[in-house]
Amino acid sequence: MIKFEKFIYTPAGYNNAALAIAACRAGGVGILNAELSRDSVAIINSLGFLCRKAGNDFGLKLDNEDEEVLAAAVGYASKGLRWLIVDAEVVPACREWIAKFKQHDVR
Repeated sequence: MIKFEKFIYTPAGYNNAALAIAACRAGGVGILNAELSRDSVAIINSLGFLCRKAGNDFGLKLDNEDEEVLAAAVGYASKGLRWLIVDAEVVPACREWIAKFKQHDVR
């Protein structure tokens, strides 16, 4: 039987993990959508809150190569972060980070 993962994204630019937490608790994959946000501290804080409250694996969506956010996110790989979603235009700038995430079994 094929198992489908249900990804539920928070609204872009909102920096609030509540919807992602609810998705995780309901059996889906909550994705903190950090698109349209340039507030690294708010993103990192929301990611930490998601990690503490999700109760299940979760993900992060980025539209830029924010070094501060990426460095913090690697630390959450052992705490439930299982998906990193980046825009295609950002992939070349994030290749080294993507390799680090892959070492921690983040898809």
